[in-house]
Amino acid sequence: MCPKDIEDNRKFWKTAKPFFSDKVSSKNNISLIEGEQMILKDADIAETFNEYFINIVPLLGIQKNNDLLSYSGHITDPINKILEEYKEHYSIAAIENNKSFKSPFYFQAITKDYILSLINSLDPSKSCQKEDIPIRIIKSNADIFSNLLFHSINYCFMSSIFPDQLKIAEVIPIFKKDSKIKKENYRPVSILLNLSKIYEMCICDQLTGYFDDILSDVQFGFRKGISSQDCLISLTETWRESVDNKGAFGALLTDLSKAFDCVNHDLLIAKLHD
Repeated sequence: MCPKDIEDNRKFWKTAKPFFSDKVSSKNNISLIEGEQMILKDADIAETFNEYFINIVPLLGIQKNNDLLSYSGHITDPINKILEEYKEHYSIAAIENNKSFKSPFYFQAITKDYILSLINSLDPSKSCQKEDIPIRIIKSNADIFSNLLFHSINYCFMSSIFPDQLKIAEVIPIFKKDSKIKKENYRPVSILLNLSKIYEMCICDQLTGYFDDILSDVQFGFRKGISSQDCLISLTETWRESVDNKGAFGALLTDLSKAFDCVNHDLLIAKLHD
């Protein structure tokens, strides 16, 4: 096929990219080597990746700091036990002493028009699960889906229960670098159901609206309209001001391995509790 005959830009780069990069699509067959054994069967490869991904954090050897925990041996309810354990934690005390958090957060009911706008914003080109409802079907029947989701999501907010079925994800191993036969050179990407994404968009919008006025102005990560470029500009301006005032500055840089995987879920629950 001659390049000038390709009118679809996305199709062109999907065809040409393998010639410029060794980061091939995860749809290609994967072979792994464990010790001296070659793993070729799909089921064995899937089990190998699953075992590796779920044990990444324990293998890092991070120890829980029990000195910061309160004793809660007499409590059986899991949430109350977490709250009791972490009630003396310095981060919990900092939140309780922060006046910005005095106004409690509550989910607000959504409208059908709002759901309809979210459905129309979905990108049909995004990956989805094999057995999932395609985005193009959801968008072409937006009036039906918006009516169903309107009731379902409002019930979710009222009951504080997220549907279990929408938590199920397909985990795809994505090649990162170096040798393709080593499991350590892949990272997991979770593909959620398309309806689950709409739930998450509703939750994200309301949480973002609450936290935006609380988060520091120099919190740049994972905030809409703010990028790493803003972070660099802020840093360089701070350094420039220090130099202009004949002062000094220093930077402590660190790269956290598996930072999100290492989040302490119990402590996170304690922080989010009202």
